[in-house]
Amino acid sequence: MQNMLSSQFEKLDNVPLSKKLPAVIAGIAALSAAISGVVGYTVAESSSSERTEKLLGGATEAKVAAASKYFSSVESDITELARSAHVVSALDTFKTAY
Repeated sequence: MQNMLSSQFEKLDNVPLSKKLPAVIAGIAALSAAISGVVGYTVAESSSSERTEKLLGGATEAKVAAASKYFSSVESDITELARSAHVVSALDTFKTAY
């Protein structure tokens, strides 16, 4: 194993610097581009998730408020009808007829 690694490095010794330097620079550029891409993707995904949660949370709160208002209105209507003399009379008449 050690012998194999040393033979690989010996092959690199025979490559001129004019070939090694551009290869090293290209490798560093590719590595930095990959790291930037991963970081950018992670930040964008996190931001997108937070924004989606906020939007859905706001929509949920609005629907809860609308449903609460509706049921409150229904409760008010039922209470008003239950206290109405006409409804009480009609229910008494219905009860005796049935």
